[in-house]
Amino acid sequence: MNNEDQILAVLASIQADIADLKERQVSTQADIAALKDVKDIIVNMAAKFEAKPDLVELELNVPENDLASSHGSDSASETAIKYWTETLPLLQKSFSDIVFTAWIEPLVPYSYNDNVYILKTNRDFAKATVNDRYLLEITKCIRTVIGHDVDVRIVSPDDFEPNDNQTLRHGIPVSEVDLCGNQKEKLK
Repeated sequence: MNNEDQILAVLASIQADIADLKERQVSTQADIAALKDVKDIIVNMAAKFEAKPDLVELELNVPENDLASSHGSDSASETAIKYWTETLPLLQKSFSDIVFTAWIEPLVPYSYNDNVYILKTNRDFAKATVNDRYLLEITKCIRTVIGHDVDVRIVSPDDFEPNDNQTLRHGIPVSEVDLCGNQKEKLK
């Protein structure tokens, strides 16, 4: 190998290292943004607690994934749970530990029907964050497990009628809502 080839090999190695560092930088920036979001939640909760300590519910304690009580139809939720269990290891590899623990792990599989996979979160804020930052990777991993194209949606308790985990507000079934929360148009 002559000097020119050695120099080209070193340059290629440096370029690969730079690409890796850029990927890590993006991941670190996402982690920092997630931590800032968590900090904001804690600061807001502390302010509420100081203002009215007897009325505050500490939302930071994520309820355990009580799968039996928070799902759609039994077979749809069983299928969703099965796929989610298989998807979690892929997601854990895809995200940093901080992002996985703060945003992905608290998601609860709700149902899987007609190629629509629904995950439920406990807060609207978490729903917005997951939709904005992590939905594409979650969808990719779920599609890998299921083996075909699937529409993944994130819902929160505020999306449902009170005391009804099957119907979104305004009487629209969960399966008939698009990613933006709008009712899908019926195909003619």
